[in-house]
Formats: sequence, structure tokens, C-alpha cells
Amino acid sequence: MKKNALSLIKSSTLILVFIFFAVHVYAGVQATYYVSPSGRDADPGSLSQPFATITKARDIVRAINGNMTGDIVINLMDGTYELASTFTLSATDKGTNGHNIIYQAYRCETPVISGGIKITNWTIHDAVKNIYKATVGTSIDTRQLYVNGLRATRARSDDAAGWAESGNGYNCPTAVASWGNISNVEVVSRKLWKCHRGPIASVSGTHAVMAQPYWNNLHAQFDAPPYWIENAYELLDTEGEWYLDRTAGVLYYRPRAGESMTTTEVILPKLEMLVSGSGVSNVQFKGITFSHVTWLYPNFGMGFACAQSEAMWTVPGWTGWKQLPGNVAFDHCSNMRFENNTFEHLGVTGLQLYTGCSNNIIYDNIFRDISGSAISIGNMAVSY
Repeated sequence: MKKNALSLIKSSTLILVFIFFAVHVYAGVQATYYVSPSGRDADPGSLSQPFATITKARDIVRAINGNMTGDIVINLMDGTYELASTFTLSATDKGTNGHNIIYQAYRCETPVISGGIKITNWTIHDAVKNIYKATVGTSIDTRQLYVNGLRATRARSDDAAGWAESGNGYNCPTAVASWGNISNVEVVSRKLWKCHRGPIASVSGTHAVMAQPYWNNLHAQFDAPPYWIENAYELLDTEGEWYLDRTAGVLYYRPRAGESMTTTEVILPKLEMLVSGSGVSNVQFKGITFSHVTWLYPNFGMGFACAQSEAMWTVPGWTGWKQLPGNVAFDHCSNMRFENNTFEHLGVTGLQLYTGCSNNIIYDNIFRDISGSAISIGNMAVSY
């Protein structure tokens, strides 16, 4: 009898412990939503009827996060989320009462937040040179292109043969004067650890005048020996190279061996900022790929006059510089967590945490194929 009573007590205790544990786990999550590229924003965001966009999920969360009783989880299902504009967070989107708002990959799936668009309408342009073209419109600009998951090379020369620094620019071969869209052509120069690139302003005869204030800023420290010439249709002579005629809104590409333009995936980044936030706290990103973003600043008169340590010259004489931005960037944020994400195919710094950021965790992420740094933390004291 005593043995039976003891067994009953043990069984009851086990049941109570299980119930307590189950209630505790359930209480840890206030709400769960699902998002899928094949979903609809008009649907309720459930597993069987997910939202289509992360923007819709964010807006729904804004209505319930004022006095949170548990975490709010947004599960991103497999697929590519092409953003029409930057996904922006503010203090309105923070977790409250010590709970978190979690944007995460659903199970082991691979959601991609993309700032690019797929280009599919290819036609042959030059059958002899095997150059294809696609109309993309004059509103789109980019400095990167990704073909079957690989960064393609913007049309360029092998070297700078026939180019020599002189006065306000470079002496150059006679043929350069006949190139189209000359103000989009860039001269890349290298000196010691610095790699500069800036646009040509004009060409007269055999002399190329370089854009200002790039040229003066560049010479604040060193001269600018030319290394190669980039971004001219006339340089599109190698497999895997591309050129965007911004004036006509036409993209050109010369396929690599084995690539068919009817099946090849071509992604053109169009956004410069993928995700940004200010005043955000208790927000987490887990298992997400951030991809396909460009950075257009070097296209214009400032060019890219490299200083060092994430800085580029904007005023000659050591008095002004600009910090490179991030394609995913936050300021005045706290208690954020970036875990098990992938940052790839980006046009400048991958993840940027500016002024006022504290108690944030960047853990177990992958950073690859990035034009700038992987991670940058803090602000430069002087910027113009």
C-alpha cells in the first residue's frame, strides 16, 4: 500500500513538472507569424496562410509589441524576398519588457533577403562576340552583377597600357576619345596599399580629364599611377564580363563557357541599403541570408579616393573624409543579436553598427563576397 502511494506521488509530481515546463515554454512566445515569397499579405500570417513580405510582418508586430508578455517570432520560409525598398526598423519595432522580436529562418530553410532583381529578357546583341543584352530601364544603376551565384566582372582592360598620369588626368590612347558614355568610365589606380577609382570627366584628343573633387582629394597623399580601365562597352571582350549602359537602360553580358542565357540566373543589385534601423532594441536576426546590394557613391564626382581604415577622402589636406557605410546598418541600437546569418554579394561593408550601439551580439555568421569590410563598429570623429 505504501509502495502504491509512493508511486502515485512520483507520477503526480512528474505530471506537474511536465505541465509546468509546457506552460513555461508556451509563455515564452507571445505570437508567431510566418512569411513566404509565395504567400499573400492579405492572409493572416499563419503557417498555412503566410504573409508575402517581411514588411507586412513588421507592421503587424508594431500593433502588439507595446507591452509584450513573451517573444514575438517571425518565421521566414524558404525563398528569395526581393525588396522594393530598404527594410527599415525604428524604436517602434523594439522588443519590450525584456522580450525579443525574432526574425528567423523557419526550421532549416534558407530565406534570402535580396536587394536585387532577376534579369531574364536576354537577346543576342553581337553574335560574333557572343554578347547578349537585356533592357533594364534608365532608373536602375549598379556596380555589381551576379551570375549563377558568382560575381561577374565589370568590363575592364587587363592593364593600363598607353595610359600615364599627367596634369589634371591621364594621357591615354587615341581610341578612348570615341568611347561612348565617357563620364561613366573609371580609371583604377594603385599605390602601396591603396586602390583608388574615379570617373573620367571628359576626353580631348589623347588626354582624359578626371572628375573633381576626386582628382584633388586623391592627390592629398599620393600620385595615382593607372592600373586598369573599367566600365566601357568597348572593353567588353572577355567571358564573364558585363556592362550597363545607364543612358540607354541596357545591360550587356558575355556568357562564360557553358552558360545559357535562357537558364542562367542573373541578379542585378538595385538597392544600396538592404536593412537599416535606429533606436532599435531586443530584435534578433537568425539564419537569414542578406544579399545583392550595391553602393553607387563612387560613380560620381567624389569617386573613391581611398584613405584607410574604412575612410575615403572628401576634402584634401587631411581635414575631411567619409566613412564607408554598411548595406545592413544600425545606430543607437542595443540588445540585438545577429546569429547564424550569411552576408554575401554586397557592395560595401556587410554589417555596420554606428554610434550609440551597445550590448549587441554578432555570433556564428558567414561574411563572403563583400566589396568592403565584413563588420564595422563605431563612427569616425570627423566626416564631411
